[in-house]
Amino acid sequence: PEFTIIDPQGMMEAFTGAFLASKLRGSPLEQCVQLGQLLAVEAAKLPGYSLPKYLAIPDYSQKN
Repeated sequence: PEFTIIDPQGMMEAFTGAFLASKLRGSPLEQCVQLGQLLAVEAAKLPGYSLPKYLAIPDYSQKN
């Protein structure tokens, strides 16, 4: 899906934080990357270093 980049500041930090948090919880590498990308995109949609107050984050902790 397409989106408009409002401000790229914070994208790297959002990706890194989400990736590392997911990896520390034992998620597979692919899911860590997906979560990092999700938060990086959300960070780019807002001005400055911010994320929305509520963000639906996939629960990758459920093992299939």
